[in-house]
Amino acid sequence: MSVFKFACPICGQHIQCDSTKSGSPMDCPTCFRKMVVPQAPSGPDSKLILQAAQATSRPATKSPDNAESPRRHRSPNRARMVVLLAVILVAGAAVGALVTFRDIIFKRTGAAVTTATNAPPVCGEVETNWTLKLAGRRLSENPAAGRIKGREFTLDRAVVQGGVLSFRQGAKTPQEIIVAVQLFARRGEDLAAQNINIEASRTNAPKVGLRWKDDQNQPVTDSLHEGYALRIEFGQVTAGHLPGKIYLCLPDAEKSWVAGAFVAEIRKPATSKPPKTPPSAPKP
Repeated sequence: MSVFKFACPICGQHIQCDSTKSGSPMDCPTCFRKMVVPQAPSGPDSKLILQAAQATSRPATKSPDNAESPRRHRSPNRARMVVLLAVILVAGAAVGALVTFRDIIFKRTGAAVTTATNAPPVCGEVETNWTLKLAGRRLSENPAAGRIKGREFTLDRAVVQGGVLSFRQGAKTPQEIIVAVQLFARRGEDLAAQNINIEASRTNAPKVGLRWKDDQNQPVTDSLHEGYALRIEFGQVTAGHLPGKIYLCLPDAEKSWVAGAFVAEIRKPATSKPPKTPPSAPKP
């Protein structure tokens, strides 16, 4: 047995060892790293310093032929994780697309249902929203239409005569439906550029008259002096016509309403004829 010296390959520490330890692993007393003791020198000079070899951190092991390697054993789990991640990404993309395009999808669906049922707009631009509240109510640019006493109303002619604004359906007289609002004006021209707002809580409001035909085709009339909601915006007179927009909702059980744009023909106020003078008695 002979003693020789060698150096740590990591920190260079000189280590003295006997030849029986050659080829065996050991820890460096300074840096505590693994190394392999080199072979003892063949000469008698024990002062020769050799360089030890760094030990591998993971010694190679030979697997049996019928055993799978750790990498191959973990591959099924990794494949499942990849598939699961792909499914999550696809589901997230689908949800994001639905959120992004939900307005377009639902608007198109609603438009298709409306076209199929031919349902008219209710109380202006806000469909199926009959209300007696005027706050925040916008007037529709669509042609005036509505529903009176459970019957569909389509405007055929609008007339303003004196201070009475009337909406009529039907070409023959008497018309099928008439909605008349008695405004405070002497002439139709006096209503130009005027805005009128009548809240449902107002008492002694302008008279609203209705005329329609019942199931037996007989004329029926009704009038209201309060409880209804009315908003009218008039434009300027042009060629004897007065344009405007109306929103009218009535408090009856059928929830009657008229809303939309119109152009009313201006007519002169009706004048009362003086009574005829009875013929004078012949003189005797």
